[in-house]
Amino acid sequence: MTTLSSLHKGIGRAIFPGLFGLLLSFAPTVQASPTIVIADLDNADANTITYQDNSLLTTLVVGEDYRENYYKPYPSHGGYAVVNGSGQYFDKILTYTGAASGVTSTLQFLVTNNTPSSWSDYHIELWDSGFSTKLASSVIPLTANDQFISSQNVDGVVSFWAPGSHDVMETGSYSIAADLYAINGAADGSIGIRQVATVPEPGTFALLSFGLAGLLGYRRSKAVA
Repeated sequence: MTTLSSLHKGIGRAIFPGLFGLLLSFAPTVQASPTIVIADLDNADANTITYQDNSLLTTLVVGEDYRENYYKPYPSHGGYAVVNGSGQYFDKILTYTGAASGVTSTLQFLVTNNTPSSWSDYHIELWDSGFSTKLASSVIPLTANDQFISSQNVDGVVSFWAPGSHDVMETGSYSIAADLYAINGAADGSIGIRQVATVPEPGTFALLSFGLAGLLGYRRSKAVA
């Protein structure tokens, strides 16, 4: 003889598994985000990565400190770029593992200007890991936000451009989002990131320092000859 209690149990066993499966079908699919690490190419100069935080699911936050006061011409709006004493830009290597096609990762750079001058423009260029070739914009799905207002696809390559004043002691937020898998067509890989701060008219001392260095180098080579 079937009791009311056993009838309820039977109905529960029949309904709940189907209901649970229906709820799962509506649940959002959580995609694994890649592991991303940023490394500075020149740890000896005054431009430094102060921290990197990958605790957010799909965003790597990178703190950066610009402290160099040397400049050289940069082909953008007739300005000069902030470089180190060797004339090198603030270059870094991004290494990623576990990327999946169609999964977008955001790179947020919190950049503090501790140089002597306010910046008129700020750029992020994407290169191959050996910094021999700029990456083509046609093969990299990218978006920009924060202070970036446009992407300069000069000669088909990627260069994000943030015009406007970035004052001394100010920390600006610059973000790009990319499908890292699409860059190298693989789950694991690396790319080069070049960040360029420009000023319309650099300080006299910094330019003079480069001029003196060039002159001394010329005299030294002439003496050896």
